[in-house]
This record gives sequence, C-alpha cells and structure tokens, in this order.
Amino acid sequence: TNGPTNAPTNAPTNGPTNAPTNAPTNAPTNAPTNAPTNAPTNAPTNAPTNAPTNAPTNDPNAPTNAPTNAPTNAPTNAPTSGPTNAPTNAPTSAPTNAPTNAPTNDPNAPTNAPTNAPTSAPTNAPTQNPTSKPTSSNLSGYYPDWLVDNICKNDGNPPTYMAANPAAWLHSSREACCTIYFNWNFNECMGITLSAFGKYYPNWDQQVEGSVCLFDEDVMAPEYMMLNPALYMFDTMDGCCAKFYSWGYNTCMGIVTTPAPPSNKWYVNDVTSRCVKDCLEGGDLCGGLVPESKTLYVTVDACCARITWVPSNVCIAESQGLIPEGSKQWYSSNDMLSCQQDCIGEAPCGGLATWQRLHADATTCCKVSLYWVDEAECITASGVP
Repeated sequence: TNGPTNAPTNAPTNGPTNAPTNAPTNAPTNAPTNAPTNAPTNAPTNAPTNAPTNAPTNDPNAPTNAPTNAPTNAPTNAPTSGPTNAPTNAPTSAPTNAPTNAPTNDPNAPTNAPTNAPTSAPTNAPTQNPTSKPTSSNLSGYYPDWLVDNICKNDGNPPTYMAANPAAWLHSSREACCTIYFNWNFNECMGITLSAFGKYYPNWDQQVEGSVCLFDEDVMAPEYMMLNPALYMFDTMDGCCAKFYSWGYNTCMGIVTTPAPPSNKWYVNDVTSRCVKDCLEGGDLCGGLVPESKTLYVTVDACCARITWVPSNVCIAESQGLIPEGSKQWYSSNDMLSCQQDCIGEAPCGGLATWQRLHADATTCCKVSLYWVDEAECITASGVP
C-alpha cells in the first residue's frame, strides 16, 4: 500500500517510502528520503540531505571526525568548541560571524612554511636574550687599535666608523698600518723584540748620572738609537766618548787626572755671562779651576769677545770688578723718538747700552735707527745743540 506501516520494519527497505515513517528506522537507509524526518536520526546520513532538519541535533557543538569534502553554503551560527583535527581542503566562502572563544594553545609557534602574505602584527615578544657579543663584520684588513693595545689588528671587528670607510682605515699588511699609525712604536706594533748589539752609546737620556757612554748589554739603549746603530752605536767606549763627549773626554773615559796648576787666564762663566780667572775660588776674580771643556784666554778682552750678547765694555769692566763707563756712542731711546748716549750721568747719557745698536754720533743714530722721525726733530730731542 502507499501508506506507512504502523512501526518500522526490523531492517531498512531497499529504498525510501513515498512518505516518511512516524519514527526513524533502527539503521539508516542506503539513500536519504526525499524529505527530512520529523526528528533527527541517531547518526548522520552518508551524504547531506537536500534541506536541514527541523530541529538541530542533540549535540550540535561536537565536530565531525573529519571535515566535509566541501564547505557549507554559510557558516554555522556559533563556533565549534575547538578546532578540527585537520584543516578543510579549502577555506569557507565567508568568515565566521565571531572569533573563537580562545586562542590556540601555542600562538607563537611558527608555521612549517611562511604564509603567502605577512602577518598583520609582529610576534608578541622579542628573543629572550641578546647575543653575548656583536656578530663579526667579516671585514678583512689591519686597523689601528688606539684604545687598548696601540697595535694594528686584523680580527674582522674594526670600530663601526672604520668598517663604514674601509678604504681609509683597513690596510692589507700590518707593516703598512704600523707605519702610518704607530711609527713612534713601530717595533711593538710589529711584534719585534730588539736585542742588544754589544756596543756603546751616549748617555743623553741619563739612564745613569754623568756624561758617559754606556754598554747596551748592561743598560739597554733607547729604541731610537737601536733603530739607527750606525749613527749612535760604537764598538768601543773610546769611539763613543771621542764622538759625543770630546769636551769631556777624560770624564767620559773615567780617566782621573791630576789637576794642572792654575793658569790665571780667563774663561767664560756660562751662568753670569762674564769672564773669570782660572784660579782657586776665593782669589781675586777667580772662578775656580777651569773645567775640562772650557777654553782659556790670555786677556779679558779676548774672553769677552766670545760673549757676543753682552756689550764688550760692560763685560770687560764687570769681569774685572769695575763699573762700566760706557762707550760714549749713541743708541735709540725707549720712546723711539730720540737718541741717547751710552754713558752714566746726566743727559744726553741714557745709561749703558745692552742690546741696542750703537752709532758714532746722534745724527747717524737718527738717520739709521729712527729714520721715520724727522731728522732735525730727532737731533733736537736728543739734546744735541
């Protein structure tokens, strides 16, 4: 008959009835009915029905074990309680109405491959700790290390400003770098250790007190001498003393001599710029026994002639304990408007000349030393009638 049975059969029919039964069969039919049943089945059909059931299933939030082959025409009214075990083959045609209730368990974990487009925001936090030291710039070349060792380095880590201009700061060899930046400390920059030559050199740097020559195996010579041994180093002390201490040869050689008797001649006293006699101190005009380096002169005039920066009349007089009288010659006054006479007393005497140029008369003084002053005015101002 065309009407349904009062109760479902024990097994499904080969095909659906023309109208739905009052209750579902114990097991699904091989094909869906033309219209949905009034109540949901215990399990979903093998394929979706043409239209939704009148009421939802008892557990609408439970996801299927596997995604459907294609998305539904519209999203569900509410999100699922959790994500599916595997993604769908294709995205939905439109986004869901609301976001999920909670983020995924590991939002910071990267995907196995980059996304087709960048993320909308950066990661939540930077790396936990910075690296222990900056990464190498991998720049090859020697650069000057002024801050630490005063040498040239080639460690691939020049300062930033040098790395930014390698043509100016990085050099292909250590020698080139040391020559440019550490020529004053070249050997240390190059890692060269100097050794003694077994020679004598002058004690100018006073490693030992006195004007002597030193043996470099006993006291190391200054580096500048060791770098130029042909100029500063001698095989014998005699050669060194004769070259550098000829004025004090005996002292340099350590030769003790019996002092010669006083000659009573004159020699220059470098402290006073006057001449003194070669005689024992305490005597008249004596400066003590003449040092080995000094030259003796028979007369005070000859001695004073060696002191060119002091007027000879002043040197001669004061060296003999006399008051200089002056040369009576003329020199320009301090006001540079007149000339004065080299003498002590009333005008036209202006005192003893020291460094001034002397002239035979006032007219010559005005013409030569004060040429910019009117000659007649200069002569009158100088007190010459």
